[in-house]
Amino acid sequence: VTAPLPAGIDEMPQAILVIRAAPGDATAPVDQALLSAVHTAALLGALGYNHQHPTGPVRLTSVTTDGREIHYFEGDVFPPGVRPAYALTNGWMVFASSPEVITRFAETPPKPAAPDDAAYPVVRVSLKAWRAYLKDRRDALAAALAEKNQLTVKEMGKRLDDLIGALEFVDRVQIDRRVGAGATVVTLTVRTARPLKKAGRD
Repeated sequence: VTAPLPAGIDEMPQAILVIRAAPGDATAPVDQALLSAVHTAALLGALGYNHQHPTGPVRLTSVTTDGREIHYFEGDVFPPGVRPAYALTNGWMVFASSPEVITRFAETPPKPAAPDDAAYPVVRVSLKAWRAYLKDRRDALAAALAEKNQLTVKEMGKRLDDLIGALEFVDRVQIDRRVGAGATVVTLTVRTARPLKKAGRD
């Protein structure tokens, strides 16, 4: 989950989830079977939602970019800039908050393979970036969230300020996983916003 691009006007963060989907057997490609199952679930989900909300339906459509077909939802139910999308690209099943996020993922060159004993990030959270996002878009977020949660803009603004204050002390949290000879080591790294003071001696 990342903040919107600086040049964009959308207020919502961008999100992406990728799952390795190797083709497998040529006679029964696993990746295509997975895509077909996801597409069927998306169609049924759209039909079910539209049946219950006939006045505000969602549409499942697609766009083809560089030979890559990306399916996505559109509708007034989604926040500005959010068009849930999915696609099969470069051996990955990708789910994202918009087709543009999938396109950027597909256009990013893959990194060289890491050694077998290298540490792989499992979770990486930049609280510093979240603080910047909340501060830069405080007023717009307060107005949108207040309407959604039936609160006053002032009350929602106070809640956002409290959240920003709670995030002031830590810049980054990361969990890494390293697999070695018969063992798995999980490491938690916390980077504080300010250096920790050393305890004084008596």
